[in-house]
Amino acid sequence: MKLVIEEYEPELPVKKIDISKYNVRISGSRKGLEELKESIKKFGLFQPITVVAKGDRYDVLVGQRRYLAFKELNLPTIPAFIIKPLDSITSTIVSFGENVLRQKLPYENSIEVCNKLFKEYKGTKKEKIAKIVKDLGLTNYQVSKYLAHKLVPPEVRTLVSSGKLTEELAYRITSSHFPNIQKIIEITKNAIRMTNTESQRALEYSKNHPTASVSEILNYAKNPSPLIKLIIHIDPETNERIIGTSKKRRQSIETFVKEAIDKSLNEED
Repeated sequence: MKLVIEEYEPELPVKKIDISKYNVRISGSRKGLEELKESIKKFGLFQPITVVAKGDRYDVLVGQRRYLAFKELNLPTIPAFIIKPLDSITSTIVSFGENVLRQKLPYENSIEVCNKLFKEYKGTKKEKIAKIVKDLGLTNYQVSKYLAHKLVPPEVRTLVSSGKLTEELAYRITSSHFPNIQKIIEITKNAIRMTNTESQRALEYSKNHPTASVSEILNYAKNPSPLIKLIIHIDPETNERIIGTSKKRRQSIETFVKEAIDKSLNEED
């Protein structure tokens, strides 16, 4: 998967450039665009874009936001690396890697990239996930969750993309009630108005009472049964591992520990 730069063109005509279909930044391309334009006006462009020749035109594979900034500033040319054509999988991986390093790729795009590669790679489910993990530099947990997030209804994914709902909460609500899409959407719309403690209680109740109605779930979230506090003593090394793993999974420590206990108990059943 080595990239070969055929040519560096300091003044590639902007009007001859198109956005590649393999560019993974489908959404969120305008985020921070105004700031980028101001930076370009003051200091110029520090990092050339990366393009692939397509006949007498060029597809921008890496640097979509930089290209859009130049286009909106009506700048006639842009510095660019012209690389040899890549296959579709490699193009997707290169675009993903560049985007995650520069700025966190939007939620929707990460889901689409993982699913695209999962469909195109050969082998068992485990082998496909392992290859995606290696190629994208993500963890096994992240890839598995992004693949599972494909089940999340579009209405719920929109709330995640807009920052009103966490990826983790969207996934947990969906997995608790799938395939009842209407129930998932209704609970989610209420969850964004709940406190973190209330939403966690709603999830716990949903998990233990899968046939409960939405009103029953919401009522329990607001008026829970008394909880039992469990205190355990752990060594500093274990504590650091718990903190580190929960951060990687973008979970609270409480949620991570609860899930670990539930998983262990379910394995005993």
